[in-house]
Amino acid sequence: MQLVDFFGQDPYEFYEGDLDLWTWLDDNQATYDIDIITWSQDFVDDILYSTPNIATKWDSLINKGVIMICASGNGYFNVGNYRNFDGSDYRLYPSYYSQWYSIGSIDHETRPVGAPVSTKNGKSIFSSWYESYETGNHIVNWLDPGNGIPALTWGFDGYGQPISIWRYHCGTSYSTPYLAGIIALIITGYHNGIGSSTDPTVQKVIDILQYASSRSTFDQMGYGYVDLYLACGKAYTEGRLA
Repeated sequence: MQLVDFFGQDPYEFYEGDLDLWTWLDDNQATYDIDIITWSQDFVDDILYSTPNIATKWDSLINKGVIMICASGNGYFNVGNYRNFDGSDYRLYPSYYSQWYSIGSIDHETRPVGAPVSTKNGKSIFSSWYESYETGNHIVNWLDPGNGIPALTWGFDGYGQPISIWRYHCGTSYSTPYLAGIIALIITGYHNGIGSSTDPTVQKVIDILQYASSRSTFDQMGYGYVDLYLACGKAYTEGRLA
């Protein structure tokens, strides 16, 4: 379900930061079986994502079994404030709020150095591979690939006509949908195990993610990356045991 398009407005005429968006999601969660909400857009930090009324909707969605994940951002953080500095402005992501789980990036590149955007065997601001809490992204919960992500985007042909083309992209905005996909497969695996469409609780999903994470303790890279095969196997087992 696409809720916000490139121009910040979707077919339902919702806008980012709009209570109506969250009211619609809360009211229609069961109708459309909404299990995951993912967000990859930032605001200049004087524009907040939340109001007390929006926060109430977030809590309601979580209580209904929805897990909410967001990009952690690509710039350097102003330590302790969950903000990215892009060189001119501080950018705020939903990870500022406790209801959201924040997703960082790992560099999974296999293309040789020198290929477009490749950072193989190196580090970039799109990666959570930093040596210190002061210079790196230390607020992430999990990591997923975030360098050299093939994505379908708009371009133009030789006659100036719009066409869709594949390009490599980078950033935590692309890591977040990877984890959303893993969560969707966890839910599916749980369904298969339990033999019904009964969803796991948010806490059950988190427990499965933790089980399949590359780290057992939290550090500047959160709990590390999630092993999809471990996660799906654990989800099926948890469904069988439910």
